[in-house]
Amino acid sequence: IAGKFNGSLFVMSLKLNQVEKVMQHRELEQKLADAKLEQANAYLAEEQERSRKEHAVAAESTKRAALLETQLAMYKDRYEEFQSTINRSNDMFQKFKTEMEKMTKRIKKLEKDGAAWKSKWENANKALLEMAEEKTHYDREKPQLLSKIQKLESLCRAMQAERLGRKAAEASKIDISKIDEDLPQVLDTPNTSSKSSPIKSKPEEDDSSPPGSGSDGKSQPSEPNSDTQTDSSSAAAAGSTEQKSEETPAESKPEPNPEALTAET
Repeated sequence: IAGKFNGSLFVMSLKLNQVEKVMQHRELEQKLADAKLEQANAYLAEEQERSRKEHAVAAESTKRAALLETQLAMYKDRYEEFQSTINRSNDMFQKFKTEMEKMTKRIKKLEKDGAAWKSKWENANKALLEMAEEKTHYDREKPQLLSKIQKLESLCRAMQAERLGRKAAEASKIDISKIDEDLPQVLDTPNTSSKSSPIKSKPEEDDSSPPGSGSDGKSQPSEPNSDTQTDSSSAAAAGSTEQKSEETPAESKPEPNPEALTAET
């Protein structure tokens, strides 16, 4: 019995030793598990912190992306507006270029027209100056021409009076030498009477004309009574001829007689 008891005690001590070893091993495993758990908790906390930070960064990035999208849309609108402005400016520039080309052509045409009008004005001014010089020259020659015309008119009147006197003398059978002697008095009488009173020359003609003279100043043949009647008929014929020449000078210009002109000279 003592042996069995000692054997059982020995077995019991061995089992107790095994149990203690198992318990120590369990304790060591527990401690290892606790350490792993703590390490896992620390890692989890760290991961959670990192996740929170990443979520914050993601939210901030989302906000920033939204802001960037807004700015991108704004810049896109501005770019489109700028592009449309550039297109309009290009169209306006092209239009202004076309207008400038048209205006340049028009300016060249106006310059040509201006040069043409300037040349015309210069020619007209030159012609005007020439006409003014000609007018001045004609104005200077006018008195001489008028005096020549007056001399020619007086010469024509004298020649006409001489011709009428010759006709009256031939009709009245009067000597031509008597008419040549009285011709200067006849020439002086109608000039003074026409200058003083040209209107009253006709009644004097009617009063002083001989009975045989007509209305046109041409005396009819009459009897040769005396020298006084011949002189009065010659004076009346010269006065009537001068009256007609003053009224219608264009119609009363007779052709000059060369023989009478030679005799008068």
